[in-house]
Amino acid sequence: MEDFTKSIEVAREEIEHGRKEHVADLLSSYIRRSVLYSNAGKRDLEIRDITNILELFAHYGRDLEERVSIPDQTARQLKRRAELYIEVGKLDKALTDLNRWLELTANPQEDIGRNDRAWELFQRGRVLEALGRREEAIADYREALRLDPGPLLSDSYVAGLKRLGVEP
Repeated sequence: MEDFTKSIEVAREEIEHGRKEHVADLLSSYIRRSVLYSNAGKRDLEIRDITNILELFAHYGRDLEERVSIPDQTARQLKRRAELYIEVGKLDKALTDLNRWLELTANPQEDIGRNDRAWELFQRGRVLEALGRREEAIADYREALRLDPGPLLSDSYVAGLKRLGVEP
């Protein structure tokens, strides 16, 4: 962790001096340190690093395009941060990230993409349900069930609907 923190400091200094080629180093160090924070259960620090990663994508996307797919990486980081926000009870922030993730992944072409989308709709439905936004939660649970009616996860989607007093 100390090495990645030092690497982040050095890369930031280089970037401040106009050396944009260090943006990829900065990104790599943030990603690796966020994984260490995850393994250590340091949710708030992991959230902070993911936020920094997302800011790098927003500010230096063109400089990073050769190394990473910005939309895919942004979606991946938003998804993880939403999960963390749910874990720490920051539901409004989780909802914002889930909404953005769903925008970025609006038209999945593969089954796995539809399954991921169904799961995140379910997650958003849970957040909406917890926030008292019943009708929106019902819509998300139904859409999740429509996208992924298979037996593996559909029981969760159906349970969400039943909790809200609605038949699937």
